Amino acid sequence: MEDPYIPPKSQLTDANSFSGKQSFWKKMSEASRGKAIQWGFWERGRILHGLVLLLVSIVCLVKEGSEGWHYFSQNITEFLGLVAVANFFYTFAYVVELLEMYLVSQKAMRWIRFGFLITGTFLASALTVFAMEMILSSVDDM
Repeated sequence: MEDPYIPPKSQLTDANSFSGKQSFWKKMSEASRGKAIQWGFWERGRILHGLVLLLVSIVCLVKEGSEGWHYFSQNITEFLGLVAVANFFYTFAYVVELLEMYLVSQKAMRWIRFGFLITGTFLASALTVFAMEMILSSVDDM
């Protein structure tokens, strides 16, 4: 039984192509057969990424003391905005994954994915500390 999402082989070649390169549909069908995006890896990574950022935020709030917790409870929308921004930037992992599909081997992709996850989480943690310090610095000004 053929996959309904992959066009028939007759449509996979581009008869009007001036070069001998593969058509878009052929590349996508090959990607779906062997080098598909590792959704499971990135979605599990999103959970890890979110937990690390939550822990960093809690440490910043604890460091600030009771004033920080009070400010957090009064201005939760600012913190939710930071969560939305962090999730938006995490989606760039999928763009990198698409580029890797055509540039490196499957074995190398495992290490590259892991490296991007660790590096991205580290950078996001540093940005979280910076953002939390900026937001909570207004507590000291009150």
